[in-house]
Amino acid sequence: MSVQRSEQRDVGTSGINFPNSYFQTPQAAAVRNGYAFQTEFGFLSYFGRLSYKFMNRYLAEVSVRSDGSSRFGQNNRYGTFPAASLGWIVSEEDFLKGNEVVTFLKLRTSYGIAGNAEIGNFTWQGTFAPGANYNNQPGVRPSQLANTDLSWETSSQLDIALDFGLLSDRITGSVNYYNRVSKDMLLNERVPGSSGFQSIIRNIGQMTNQGVEFNIRSFNFSGEFEWSSDFNITFNTNRIDNLGSTTSPDAIDLGFGETRAIVGYPFATFFIVRSAGVDPATGAPLYYRPRTVDGVVQNGLNGAGVDLEVARDAQGNPLPWSAAWRVPTGKNYPDFFGGFTNNFRWKNFDLSILINFSFGNKIYDDAGKRLVGNIGFGWNQMTKTLDRWQKPGDVTDVPRLSLSDNRDINTDRFIYDGSFIRLRNVTLGYTLPTSITQDWGVSRLRVYVTAINPALLYNNFPGWDPELVRDHGNDQQRNGNQSVTYLAPPQAKTISFGVNLDF
Repeated sequence: MSVQRSEQRDVGTSGINFPNSYFQTPQAAAVRNGYAFQTEFGFLSYFGRLSYKFMNRYLAEVSVRSDGSSRFGQNNRYGTFPAASLGWIVSEEDFLKGNEVVTFLKLRTSYGIAGNAEIGNFTWQGTFAPGANYNNQPGVRPSQLANTDLSWETSSQLDIALDFGLLSDRITGSVNYYNRVSKDMLLNERVPGSSGFQSIIRNIGQMTNQGVEFNIRSFNFSGEFEWSSDFNITFNTNRIDNLGSTTSPDAIDLGFGETRAIVGYPFATFFIVRSAGVDPATGAPLYYRPRTVDGVVQNGLNGAGVDLEVARDAQGNPLPWSAAWRVPTGKNYPDFFGGFTNNFRWKNFDLSILINFSFGNKIYDDAGKRLVGNIGFGWNQMTKTLDRWQKPGDVTDVPRLSLSDNRDINTDRFIYDGSFIRLRNVTLGYTLPTSITQDWGVSRLRVYVTAINPALLYNNFPGWDPELVRDHGNDQQRNGNQSVTYLAPPQAKTISFGVNLDF
């Protein structure tokens, strides 16, 4: 069994308007403020495991655990999560033992259920917050709706894998198929504004992830010159299977309005209005809207797509943006991703090169709507603003400048391809000969230089960095906005020098 308890308490004070630079303590400030914060959580777990091996080739294992968390309601704090696995080391069978080509072969499969409790503390409780002052009298206000039925999110996963070793294990690797079904997902569901709240966290729906993982390691050369390689790649498909009684794409809040959980689509699909460019005659922005016949939207959100038309009035004039025109527009998780590492050694020199890649996701630049032609918002402008519409007949994707038009809206003008190939790490080292170092009382001395994130080898995103996560305050928002950026700084490029000493 295991017990975990975490408690955090913060107390602080601040001040502004100090009389001079010598007395900068809170009690000397003209305006003082104090704060206090406390939170805590606990886990209580019981678990057991039984493993069995027969004839050194047949393997079996079963396990079960029961976890309790203070983050859930009193009636649903505990969850039970079993798992089982089987393995068969085929290379130990008589018909394959001693084979010079296939030196190791193992089949394995497993099925298990796991629980997720990564939500905020006291999420199931109705809470209150200070700040509801009235007539100069301090007061408190409700800050969170209670949900005493809140319980564990569960994920059941099936794995079927093949591990192999070839040519005396000069080549090793594995191929794994997985199918993961998540149920009772912990999501923020929107509630009517008349309740005084925007959303409440609930157990909603089901989601499926399935894919294939492949990795291989090879020793390409040995001797005075050594070269080994490691390659891995993962293909994944994701789909929201159902959201219970929830049908509106606006029902599940994943962050700041750009992404949604929509049945039939990948989790965190961008749900925004599609841009139709710029009207060459007026310079006004054009938008697509779902085509309607007798007031009925054609091809609704059922996975088959939405039939769109340019939004114009009866006279052919562009219509302003409307939230009713939002449609699924790309996803922020990749189709496949992986890495490729090569290690070289020649005499006393060693070199390691790591390249990683990701393909198939989209990036939404949420700050772009305020940085390209939106001078009414008061921000600095990107150079793309120079491509704006200026006179009738201009063909461009940047509307005319305006101080009054509402351009602070989400459209796919700022959705970009998020695929990339990055040179992640390069390390070059040199180990001094022992004939030199032994006179110094050192058994081994290696000097090296390492470059981290030195270059992007392939990238279509015009922003700073295609690998980004918006600066959200909690795990749920970060998971739902993996490829949404809002002035996020790029990853640092680092060069470091070091020395390894063995005495």
